Amino acid sequence: LVTADPEFADLIPPFLDNCRREAAAMKKALELQDYAAIAASSHKLTGAGASFGFQPLSDESRLIETAAKSADAASLRDHLEAISLYLERVSVVYP
Repeated sequence: LVTADPEFADLIPPFLDNCRREAAAMKKALELQDYAAIAASSHKLTGAGASFGFQPLSDESRLIETAAKSADAASLRDHLEAISLYLERVSVVYP
């Protein structure tokens, strides 16, 4: 459960949809061993997640970026699964 600033109420649903697309794209990139693409995508999510108040998304994205830079496929699989589960389960409330 994430409590978000009501000012972002119109921006958060499309943001989360984009994050889900990015997570799917990173999984595809992992199949292709395109670690540079994974690092680039995860870097974008790291900053954006924190900006909108989704710190777990940022934290996991940072771990993905680190794993991508070291071409650690096993770690990438684990972290990509974690980020996908987070994005499936996250609920947003506006005070």
